[in-house]
Amino acid sequence: MPVMKHLLSITSLALSMTLLGLVSFNQNAFAAETGDTIAVPVGSQSAELRSTVLLPERGQSMESVKDRLGPPEISETVGKPAITKWKYQDMTVYFEDKTVLRAVVHPNFQKAEPTAVATDSAVRQP
Repeated sequence: MPVMKHLLSITSLALSMTLLGLVSFNQNAFAAETGDTIAVPVGSQSAELRSTVLLPERGQSMESVKDRLGPPEISETVGKPAITKWKYQDMTVYFEDKTVLRAVVHPNFQKAEPTAVATDSAVRQP
């Protein structure tokens, strides 16, 4: 008889898990029907947004970035390898040693009000 008890136990557990899954699914479906809001940051790094700003390319030198964009607000260099952050009005540029790692458009960037950063795509370097 212990085998029968064990089988009943397993069957009860499987039934409970199935019912729990159905209840959970119905709650999620209800949440979607009631119009939950998902916030997407304004400054997401979409290809369209990135193409409107002349961003430094990975591998560019600090000197070439400064020549093109002007003097930045420089943060303290930290870590090994040395990481430096230069802030401009529309973007932040991250360097490893003296080479660009990444340029990130600020979330509050607005295409309607260009700043000193060049926005002419014809000027953009390959």
